[in-house]
Amino acid sequence: MINEKFFASSLGKQIRYARMKKGLSLEQLGEQTSMSPNFIGRIERGTSLPKSFTLYKLCKELGINPSFLFIQAEKEFKEQI
Repeated sequence: MINEKFFASSLGKQIRYARMKKGLSLEQLGEQTSMSPNFIGRIERGTSLPKSFTLYKLCKELGINPSFLFIQAEKEFKEQI
């Protein structure tokens, strides 16, 4: 079973990838979501796991489906087994 640390890291990598693909800085995404760039940075590094509504706001702004993040985390985990 996937653990929280692995999930947070995978989730953060996917959020960072989506942000960079859209060409947004941490500051720009923070402004668009009313979150601090430092907080988003912690999420991207996997040191902070966002609450569900925070995750929803990030995904909405980045144009990704939240379920995609869960699917990717599970896929990454299975590839390591």
